[in-house]
Amino acid sequence: MDPAAGPATPAEGRARLDAHQKFDAACRALGSQDERMRTTIFGAVPVEDYVRFMEFHTRHHGKQMAD
Repeated sequence: MDPAAGPATPAEGRARLDAHQKFDAACRALGSQDERMRTTIFGAVPVEDYVRFMEFHTRHHGKQMAD
């Protein structure tokens, strides 16, 4: 999750892209059916809210690791 450094090998880069594509496809599939993500902390939330939170959460931890 550190785009500035990038993956060490092309295979690691492919694995990262595959993981992102699977996450994107799963979120789109749930969202198209008006399904909700079930979380252990927040309960069932709209997919858009879950993805938005994960983006903020990931950026927050990225800033912590940069220090």
